[in-house]
Amino acid sequence: MALQIRRGTDAERTAGGGVVFANGELVYVTDTDKLYIGDGATAGGMPMAGSAIASIGEYIVADTINSTLDLQQNLDLNGKDIIGTGNINIAGTITATGNINLGDDAGSDTVNLAAQITSSLTPNADATYDLGTTLLKWNNIHAVRLDGDVEGSVFGDDSTLLIDGVNSKIVGAVDTASLTVSSTNVAIGNSAGLTGQNGFAVAIGTSAGLTNQSTKAVAVGDSAGNITQGEYSVAVGNLAGQTTQGANAVAVGRSAGVQVQGASAVAIGYEAGSTGQGANAIAIGEKAGYANQAANSIVINATGAEVYNTGASSLIITPVRNAVGTTAVMYDATTGEVTHTATPSFSITGNAATATNVAYSGLTGTAPTWDQDTTGTAAIATTFTVADEGTDTTCFPVFATAATGNVGGKTDSVLTYNSSNGTLSATAFVGNITGDAAGDHTGTFTGNVFTNLIDSADSSAIVITPSLRTSSDVTIDQELRVGSQNTFGPNGKSVAIIPSYDTGTGKVSTDTLEVRAIQITDVDGGIITLTGELDISKTLTTNAGHLGFGDNNLLAYSGVSASLRVAEFTGDLDQAGDFENAANFNNYMTVDSTVADFGTAVKFASMTTGVRNALTPAAGMVVFNTTETKLQVYTGSAWEDLH
Repeated sequence: MALQIRRGTDAERTAGGGVVFANGELVYVTDTDKLYIGDGATAGGMPMAGSAIASIGEYIVADTINSTLDLQQNLDLNGKDIIGTGNINIAGTITATGNINLGDDAGSDTVNLAAQITSSLTPNADATYDLGTTLLKWNNIHAVRLDGDVEGSVFGDDSTLLIDGVNSKIVGAVDTASLTVSSTNVAIGNSAGLTGQNGFAVAIGTSAGLTNQSTKAVAVGDSAGNITQGEYSVAVGNLAGQTTQGANAVAVGRSAGVQVQGASAVAIGYEAGSTGQGANAIAIGEKAGYANQAANSIVINATGAEVYNTGASSLIITPVRNAVGTTAVMYDATTGEVTHTATPSFSITGNAATATNVAYSGLTGTAPTWDQDTTGTAAIATTFTVADEGTDTTCFPVFATAATGNVGGKTDSVLTYNSSNGTLSATAFVGNITGDAAGDHTGTFTGNVFTNLIDSADSSAIVITPSLRTSSDVTIDQELRVGSQNTFGPNGKSVAIIPSYDTGTGKVSTDTLEVRAIQITDVDGGIITLTGELDISKTLTTNAGHLGFGDNNLLAYSGVSASLRVAEFTGDLDQAGDFENAANFNNYMTVDSTVADFGTAVKFASMTTGVRNALTPAAGMVVFNTTETKLQVYTGSAWEDLH
């Protein structure tokens, strides 16, 4: 390798009093063939003895054969540069630390790599440097994988353009059994499936499925299924199902189901079901069901104008050719068209035996031969054929809403007939029943019931609900029981005995009357007399009234001056006047509005401290505490001993 050191003429070395060369710097004088070495202080440098060859002969040997200088030791630049014009030819390994600059970016410098690269080729900054330019591109790149974005066109092996990078489109054929992507979703197009695209969703087209495309939804077309497309829904066409398409909905065509399409709705055609299409609704044709189509309705529109249907579970077809007023809807089997016509053409077949008056005027075609009169109108059949039925358990008797006239037959779900056992059922019967009412009966009888309604020989139970009122005596020769507990008043309800009702009088006669609660009402202000023994095992109450026994009112409650007296009767109930004699009573307790007088010992409720503490006490409550053997009163805030 040729090494060139600093050189010049002797006049240049000594100009201006002499050049001060850097310490260790070699200078070759071309016109004197001398070498000088700088020390950083001496002007013109320090001369080396003899010629240049003689001075550095032990370090550099002239190779006269190859016209080169051969280094005998390492060349240490000592922080200096090798500057010059020429070539550097080295056989071996070049190791350089620090930065290496190749070329001056003038466009004429080149680097020729005729060897293999045995390390990674890594830039020192991310996304900063290019490999090639728009005018100078690399030819073939052979790589196992390319990571990151790839810009530009893609050509096949035969130079056929497959992906046009300039116009951002695929122009070549795509021949594959499937399209495999890096996840379960497919999004093709600018901003397609951009935000919140869920699993197995497909968005193809600019902004298709842009935001919140649900699971397995499909959006094809510019802005199709753009915002919140429901799961399993399909939107095909520009703006189809654009905003809030319901689950399982289908929108096909530009702006079909464009805003708030209901779940499982179908819109096919330009602006079909455009706004607010209801759930399960179907709109076919341009602007069919244009706005707020009702749920479960169908609109078929061939007019090109807006058609609305706000009636749920209804069908609208428009237009129907040859429609004139309200006429018959016909199907033309030849053209496959549904049309209107004022003169429908068809044949009538069948048997008119069950409809004696049948009209066929205005109909064209072949009228069959019937075995009955065919004049009049079939809407008014005077007779019809019936058959005996004895097995159906639920039949519905037919009735009419008017006594006369041409009216339709009616049935009611609560009026049924069991033909297998002859039972007629209804919720109620109003009117008089005349004759024997044989058999078992349930329900309510309203009106007069004559003859043998109740068979005395029948041992089955008789249920009367809600009340039994009589204006005469009722005689019962067997036990009278009310409720499952064999007492008056089922489920704890009271029984009212009213001796006087309206203008009549009545009487209940029985040896023993067992009741849970009894209400005795005298509506005419008379006296109610109980003859015999009254055994009260529960509670006897009055409703702000007066309850007394005998003229002395020995047991009474009436107003603020009322008193309640408990006494032992020592007289004879069978002797007249004994009950009215006060001397026949030993008083045990008298309670009035001012004092409670106990004529015998009083026992308060006994309980332990634990049971007492579990009470919800009120001020003035008194108990006997068996734990502390104390009589205690609750003061309103605490229990206090009374002794």
